[in-house]
Amino acid sequence: MAYKRLFAPVDSPGGRENKKAGDASVKVTGCVYPAPVDMALSEEDMKFLGEEISLMVSREHAAGRRVRDIQSVVGFESQISEENLQDALRFYIVYYSGDRSKGDVHLRATMEDVLPSILIKLDDVAKSTVMSVAELSRELPGSKNEDLYGQIRSRYGSIPWLLANAYGPGYMWQTLEKVITRKKLDQGSFVTGCGHRMLTLSRSWPDSKWKIFDEVLFFYGFASFLSIYHSTLGIEGGMCKLSDWKELRKLVVETPAEDMVLDTVEKVGFAAGYVIQEFSRRYYAVKAKDFIKHRVMVFGSSLSPDVIWSRGLARLEEYAKNLDIYMEPELSKKNAVTMLAYNRLRDKIKAEKDLFIASFWSGYALSAKTSD
Repeated sequence: MAYKRLFAPVDSPGGRENKKAGDASVKVTGCVYPAPVDMALSEEDMKFLGEEISLMVSREHAAGRRVRDIQSVVGFESQISEENLQDALRFYIVYYSGDRSKGDVHLRATMEDVLPSILIKLDDVAKSTVMSVAELSRELPGSKNEDLYGQIRSRYGSIPWLLANAYGPGYMWQTLEKVITRKKLDQGSFVTGCGHRMLTLSRSWPDSKWKIFDEVLFFYGFASFLSIYHSTLGIEGGMCKLSDWKELRKLVVETPAEDMVLDTVEKVGFAAGYVIQEFSRRYYAVKAKDFIKHRVMVFGSSLSPDVIWSRGLARLEEYAKNLDIYMEPELSKKNAVTMLAYNRLRDKIKAEKDLFIASFWSGYALSAKTSD
């Protein structure tokens, strides 16, 4: 029934941009089939079940019948009716690899007793996530790329892709089953992964600039998915605890320094990214060099929180004076507020290093667009 290739397992959080195409890698395929909860169905219900199976096999349906493509949820082409018997019907999803024609089949995962209404709601979640990510992408540098929306729709409109890249391919099946059965998703491991990737990519800055900005898009894109998922399916205690990027940018860009309240690791990291980016523009106008590469990341060091503090924020006034770089009073005040907040939260920043790094590059990237 509707057998289609799902994805190549070479997809990984650290190597999304290196995804390999072609048939050389193992492919995972899947199928969905319906089954009644109660075998004692009426003649009308049996007719409906037959139509549902026919729909999933042939992808053809009666005129005027409302159907939903659930590829965004299951990862392969499959349609279900939006007019089904919600309480009388369940779906079973099977994933496998190998060649069926040769009898060489390897079972990868099964999902049982899946409610049709949940699949439809999850498709709505995927669509809403795409819209949210598309809005964010327009605020990032490089957003004029004509192919960008198509990439966003194919990636962020796929729940399996989101889960594999947030938690790692090894956890994709169990997290997908959690989603399909309305379970709470963890935020911590996703933040850790994003921060670690950005830290690794920063070692080759500025050559890695676009890859880091892509990670920023994923950071807030998946955070948006978490919020939409938990709210749409009514899962208690599962709301994403990350701040909205629009609120963060308003806080550090529009709010006067004396009114800025930086009381979380996320806010301090975002503010640090904004301040460093603003100074970097002024530094480049005078020296025609990248500030982070030439002044902050010396001797091949990583851009850790302490490096951002000691070689970046703490020395901006010194650089401005020695290199005759004009630093507006408001920017100087915001730098001072950020440094004070960093000192207050130093222990928490050390404990939540990945969140700080992800927030730093987010503030840097979103400020870069504002400055253009």
